[in-house]
Amino acid sequence: MIKDTLSTELLLQIIHHLSPSDIQQGLLICKKWYPTFLYALYHQIKVKSSSQLDLLFPSLISNGHYIKTFSIDKPTTIPPPQQQQILFQKLPDLCPNLQVLNFDDPATWKSFGFHPNMSQWNLIQLPVLVSLGTSLPFLHTFGQSLSSLSLQTGMLIDISTRYRILSIFSFTPQLKELFIVQQADTFPTTLCLTLQDIELFHTTLPLLESLSIVGDRIEMSIIKDDNHAKLIPTTIEPAPLLFKLHWNTSLAPVTWLLYMAHKYPRLKNLTLAIQEDPVNISINPEHDCYRQLLHHCRHLETISLSSPVITDWLNPDFFHALPPSVRKIRPIPNRQNQIRFDSELFLAAGEASEFISLIEIDQWRLNMTIDSTLHLVSHFSQLRYLQIKYDSYHKEYNLNRILNTCPGLDHLILEWGALLIADDGGGGVSWFKERKHMLKSFQLTFIAFDPNLFQYLSSRCPSLSTLILTKCKQRCQAENVVTHTVIQIEMPCHAFELILIDGVRLDYSFAGIYVHGLSSYIRLARIEKKKEKMNWIRHVGYEYQTRSPLLQSLDAEQVESTESYFLQRQQSAYTQQQNELNDPGLKQLNVEFGYIQVQCKSLNRFVLDGNISH
Repeated sequence: MIKDTLSTELLLQIIHHLSPSDIQQGLLICKKWYPTFLYALYHQIKVKSSSQLDLLFPSLISNGHYIKTFSIDKPTTIPPPQQQQILFQKLPDLCPNLQVLNFDDPATWKSFGFHPNMSQWNLIQLPVLVSLGTSLPFLHTFGQSLSSLSLQTGMLIDISTRYRILSIFSFTPQLKELFIVQQADTFPTTLCLTLQDIELFHTTLPLLESLSIVGDRIEMSIIKDDNHAKLIPTTIEPAPLLFKLHWNTSLAPVTWLLYMAHKYPRLKNLTLAIQEDPVNISINPEHDCYRQLLHHCRHLETISLSSPVITDWLNPDFFHALPPSVRKIRPIPNRQNQIRFDSELFLAAGEASEFISLIEIDQWRLNMTIDSTLHLVSHFSQLRYLQIKYDSYHKEYNLNRILNTCPGLDHLILEWGALLIADDGGGGVSWFKERKHMLKSFQLTFIAFDPNLFQYLSSRCPSLSTLILTKCKQRCQAENVVTHTVIQIEMPCHAFELILIDGVRLDYSFAGIYVHGLSSYIRLARIEKKKEKMNWIRHVGYEYQTRSPLLQSLDAEQVESTESYFLQRQQSAYTQQQNELNDPGLKQLNVEFGYIQVQCKSLNRFVLDGNISH
């Protein structure tokens, strides 16, 4: 039997692709596999809700020794302050073999004070450090064993940035990964890093293999004049161990390429956003800087780039200079790297179709039809991310054709236009029987879509886990009165990480039954998740500091009146008389604008923004 011949290593690889609920079911298969499934279930724990935390802690008494990674998803899952101290003080005894402690939100550090009992851990990774004062006890205790460290920019901002660097990294000589991320606060400050600061990173962290600096409030000025640039090859000591570099900041002059070319000879993975200083613009030709980088870094495998002008690197000289080791090239998304001319798309399809994995296309600028564009896009064998942008609702996309053209696509963004679902033959619903697609993330902005969109996604895109609709409208069908009232996202077999609805409305004008005032955005949602109670929620306002939408559940009385109202409304076409609501409670709920109905297997995060005036 297979359970007698399958090795533990292979079984663990199979289990890695299962969901926690599936792993839990695996405990019941057989006695021989029970320890392996139990190890997989507890090896990495990510707490996503307070109810999960309540169920988890009693089981840690007997199974906590399996846990190597303990993560908390967001601050709302954390119990009240008094319980927090008890929770974190008990954690070392319950999970003695813990190696990685992680909080998705750094604010959780405020409730996580150091306790002597934690010193028994041998941690290799801490959560993102926010302030030097609260972090010092952890750095002093665990610094020698840490191999990965994440810092918010506020940790380094000081009168003397170099003093901060020395005071922090003197505790962590074994560090191999360093992440510097932007401070998330109400009063933003800018971190300025110089060449001397980067050199100090490497002096204090000689084993560093990966360096990531990300944030729009981080500036990396390097060289004030080009005479100084010429001295780089003679003054820079190489860092031969570093193989991964990720710099995506608000300012990074092109002369950083000269530094990297001589500093990182073993570089394999590079992400770099070039953003010139408008005051001190380097006169070094960008083409020459890129060629020097490619000439010296002959081990590059993946390259992600952004430049003020995409042709700085999207040119024949760049592709001809690529080392043989390069496997993948992609522009950094959302960094003004859109293809805007026919010649750019032809060049990419002809010179780099086997390398490029991400394309952003301004279709409205091109002098070709969408069918011609998709024909060229079909040449990109590694394409995983595609964004196409029109400039009006009058242009049309055929979703079925896009996905058939790009079978490996896992991230699709469409902006402006009308989305059609008809098959390539122009009729019927034969797409239900066609092949499945790998799409994981789907984002629409200013798109008019048909009601059967989600029926199509449910049938053809089983891996879809992120759905984002921004300023979109559902085109109502005159013969189908249900479409005048509800947007039905019925995908019962899908496990969603995120569904975000921002400014979505019903387009009554398309059905020829326009009613004045009904262009307002939907603010009600009905959520049905498998094995969970149905819930009605509404958008009531915005959080004071972050301006994120605030959602509120309807009480039993509101649910009853709301469902009764919509049941009556779905039985006939919407009229002006129905807009005259007599129930003050229904007026407050904005029921006249319709609602969103979500039916899915699971949903980790739901965001509804009805664009309430504020």
